[in-house]
Amino acid sequence: MKSTMLPRLKERRRHIRLHPKGDAYVRIDGRDYPLHDWSPEGLLIHPYRGGLIPNQKARVEAVIRDI
Repeated sequence: MKSTMLPRLKERRRHIRLHPKGDAYVRIDGRDYPLHDWSPEGLLIHPYRGGLIPNQKARVEAVIRDI
């Protein structure tokens, strides 16, 4: 994602982003990706090297320990 898009995304958020303090990951298609932050409306996986594109809906499993 281009850095020029980040300010617009922050302005659209209705909920604060929560940052996990401990081990946290998201599993998509059997692969685990680090969970950077999340809210009731979405999550940020970073780094992500997969086939999903922004705003695409997908079923994911998130494991968050020690919020």
